[in-house]
Amino acid sequence: MKRKLNPVTSRPCKHCPFRRDQFGFLGEARAEEIAISLQHGQSFTCHETNDYADETGKAIVTIESKHCAGAALMLADNPNQLMQVTQRLGYWVEPEGRELVFKSLEEFVRHHS
Repeated sequence: MKRKLNPVTSRPCKHCPFRRDQFGFLGEARAEEIAISLQHGQSFTCHETNDYADETGKAIVTIESKHCAGAALMLADNPNQLMQVTQRLGYWVEPEGRELVFKSLEEFVRHHS
């Protein structure tokens, strides 16, 4: 059997900003920026799968980067393009931990404000 590739992490990581049990550390402006990007169909990569090797310390998305499970679980009822394509190709595996994440982007932004 051919192994399927899943571009999403398997569950929200310990420090996922979409987890309801995390301290609100993003601030309102960054949380709103993330929420707007997700509303516009963009992907949000898991910080644990990005590269931080350059001198700026900023996240670099690479071929190894994966979509954040927390973001994917929040978008489950309104999937972005990446999620839709992987669903159509049969690669989609829904991450575990739906009970850990916020139920809406509004709740996410409020938490980090």
